[in-house]
Order: sequence, then structure tokens, then C-alpha cells
Amino acid sequence: MATDQSPAARRARIDTSADQWQAVAWMAANVGREPLAVRRAVAGIEVAAFTDDDAALVLEAITRVCERPRATMAEIIAECRGLDARFCSARLASELDRYAAAEPRVLSDCLERVAEGHAQRLYLDALEDAQAGDLGPAARQMAMERLAKVAERAGPARNEDTDALTVADQWAQSPDEKLIPTGFQVLDQRFGGGLPTGITAISGMPGAGKSAFAGGLILGALEHDRELRAIWFRGEMSNSLLWSRFLATWSAIRYPAVPRITSKEARKRRPAAHKVNADLANVVGGRLHIVDPPLSAERIAAAIRRLRPGLVVIDYLQRCGAPGFPDKRSEIDHVLSVVSDITTRDDLATIIVSSMAGRHQSARGGADIGGMTKESNRLDYDCHNYFALWCDKRDRKSDPRPVRLEIVKARSGGEGELDLWFSGTDQTFTPQASEEQERLAADDFAGHALEPGR
Repeated sequence: MATDQSPAARRARIDTSADQWQAVAWMAANVGREPLAVRRAVAGIEVAAFTDDDAALVLEAITRVCERPRATMAEIIAECRGLDARFCSARLASELDRYAAAEPRVLSDCLERVAEGHAQRLYLDALEDAQAGDLGPAARQMAMERLAKVAERAGPARNEDTDALTVADQWAQSPDEKLIPTGFQVLDQRFGGGLPTGITAISGMPGAGKSAFAGGLILGALEHDRELRAIWFRGEMSNSLLWSRFLATWSAIRYPAVPRITSKEARKRRPAAHKVNADLANVVGGRLHIVDPPLSAERIAAAIRRLRPGLVVIDYLQRCGAPGFPDKRSEIDHVLSVVSDITTRDDLATIIVSSMAGRHQSARGGADIGGMTKESNRLDYDCHNYFALWCDKRDRKSDPRPVRLEIVKARSGGEGELDLWFSGTDQTFTPQASEEQERLAADDFAGHALEPGR
């Protein structure tokens, strides 16, 4: 092995303390959920690689706890305090929110960086020993052994690439793309039969019906698939107002099995609203969970981990947050990172409702990806599908009002525009007929009206 004789090489040390904390945070958060992954990680770790004393303490506690059946975070913290009564869990707690829902690859990446840092420290220590001079035979032999060990660890990097034949075989054996039919045919048809998994952003102007659109999709999906489980993360509306809107939407989906009602009738609890409420409760049952604010990355991850849904709605993004970040943009970006990891890991269909940036509110179509979402510039790029709802300010008091759904981005195709009618009273969207169809209908109506005896 060639040795660098420079003073910088002798002094330099890779600081991997952040990676050490990330690794123990992931293991602590997932010791009960991913016990095999944690045990494999612990078995492959050199304790000497952990130079942060507190992180090393947590690692030792995890090593003791992970073999227990149904190990918990509380057991790890208790073990840490048993090993050192002065242990403070604040640093561990601060890392948990960020890495609790991360994929296992985050753990492997962190441990790989820790191992690389450890190898470099061994190399630099051996180099310093070799250059110290006046080494006796025993010390010289020890230095050579340490250099040999570092050389072995610094060998060819692990090849994680896959060749084309492997990928072709995986493609042939993989199931078809997962789609969740929503019952909104004009949209389902655009995506080949239903909403695809991945993140779907719904952004729009005030009054364009962002939450109502998401509500129609989630209720339609639950009605279509009686095995589907879903979560609605509530950011701003009260439970009472949200449920009143759900009842109006449900009455439209299930009519004529239930009477048609408006959201106002639902709020006033008219007799027909009670019938719709009973039907919704009977059909949906415990398959729809509503998580109340405040919304944080940790609460979102915990609810998804506990309830195992197939469809998730976060309404709305600007109400989400995370502690320890300097500004709102950083908080939202962190929440997006966690939600993106969970969505990919669990193959979820995740709908994120978001406000549109002010400078785009006067636009009418022609939206560009980047900077569309208020207080975040990540959602536009991270989402798989991006829906923008446009409504002219002059039409906001109309009911129904014309709304244009612009599919700005679609992973599997389907971009374009859909002209819709949105009824705030009924909380429903219906496709507009084409201008030609409307003209023919008007001519037909006029012709019949002029016929004698009509």
C-alpha cells in the first residue's frame, strides 16, 4: 500500500459521528419492526468504529436488547441508563424523527461510511506509528499488521450494480403496476384504470376544491375496494366540518342507494344526512382513519406504520412540521423526505394537498414544474403526479363553478387538461361536456321546444 507522508494525511480524521447517530437512531426506531435487519447490522459492526461515546453506548444497549422478543425503544433507553446513569436521550430523540421511517438502505449507507472512516483512522494511526522511528521488531510487526488489515478493508468496493439480464428477469416476474380505482372515471381512464402508487400532489387556488377533490378520490376508492384501508391526515378543518363534506360527497357516490344531500344539510344534521352517515359508517367502517393535527413527520410515519394503509391523504402540506428546523421551508422539506421514503417502501398511493404559490394564482394553465407549491420547491420535483386546479376569481361564488384540472406531471403518462364543474354545495366534480356537445344539446332542446304539442 502506498503511504502519504504529508502532515495533512497524518492529522486528518474523518468525523463519522453523525453517521453513527443516524445508524443507532434507525436501529432504535426499528428494533421491534425490523428485528432481523437490526440484528444483522449489529452482528456486522465493529464496536471500535464508533468513536462517539454516547452513540457507542446506544449501540451496546441495542446489541443487548435486539435479541429479546418484541424489543422496544423504552427497553433500549432503560438499558442505556443502566450502563451509564448520566445518559441523556436528547440526541437520540432528535435523530429519531428524521430516520424512524427511512428505508433500510439508510442504515447500510451510514454503516458503510462509519466503516470507511474507521479504516481511514486505522491507516493513519499505522502510518504515524511507522513514521515514529526507532520501532522495535514487535512494534514494526504490529504496524505492518494494522496496515495489512486496512489494505484488506480498503479493497474493491462492494458491487451493488445489477446487469441487464437480472433486471430483465425482475421485470418479467414483477406484478403489474398497482392502481387504485377511485370511481372518478375521467381520471381513472387517464391512468389506465386508477390512481397509481407514488406521491400525487393536488395544488390549487383558493376555492378550486383541492380538499374536495382529494375527498372524492379517497371515498370513491374505499367504496370501490372493500378491502382498502386509508388514512386522512387532517390539517385544518374540524372533524365535524370534514365529515359533513364527506357525507355530501358520499351521497353523490352512493346515490340512489342513499339520498343526495348537501354539505349544509349534513352540518345541520337533517334526517337524510343521518341515513347517509349510517351508510358511510357501515361501508367504510374502520377502514378510514382520520389523524388529527398537529401533523409531524414522526406522527405521519407512526400512523402509517401502525395502520398499514394502501391510500393516504395529507390535507394539507403547509400544516405539517418538524421540530428542530430553522424555518418552515426546511420543516416541509423534511416531512416530504420522510413521506417519500414511506411511500416508496410501502408502495402507497399518497395524495398531498398543497397551496399554490401566490405568483401562479393568476395563471390559467401552462404551469411549469418548480416553484409552484407554496413554501416548498421540492414537492413539484418529488411527486410522481402533479395536479393543478385553476379557478377564475370571478367564478368562485358560482355554484357549480368551472374548474380546470391540469395534469402537469404524470409518471406513467396522462398529462393534459380536464375541464370540470365543481359544486361546493355538493362537494363533487363532474366533467364538462365539450363545446360541440353543448351546442348540439342546445340545438336539440330548442328544436323540441318549437314542435307543436310539446
